[in-house]
Amino acid sequence: MLGDFVARWEEVVYDTVAEHGARVVKTIGDEAMFVGLPATVATIAIALRDAAASAGLPPVRTGLASGMVVARDGDFYGPVVNLASRPHRSRPTR
Repeated sequence: MLGDFVARWEEVVYDTVAEHGARVVKTIGDEAMFVGLPATVATIAIALRDAAASAGLPPVRTGLASGMVVARDGDFYGPVVNLASRPHRSRPTR
């Protein structure tokens, strides 16, 4: 059952990202990393939210960041990647 959920999520991710002309870097369980131009990535985030809901998947939370990254062996590294992967920590705290 969990395997079916992950397979469906990956299908939604790959289809949605490709439809908008960006590239999936990787998926890890229920997470996905994709790259593209900033406006395209924002559009994809909204489209993923809608596609996941249509597919009966749980609500999607996204994190976006832009800036300098290091690309190596098809993956991306750097502070901007860490920032995007933790949207709940990117907001200022009081």
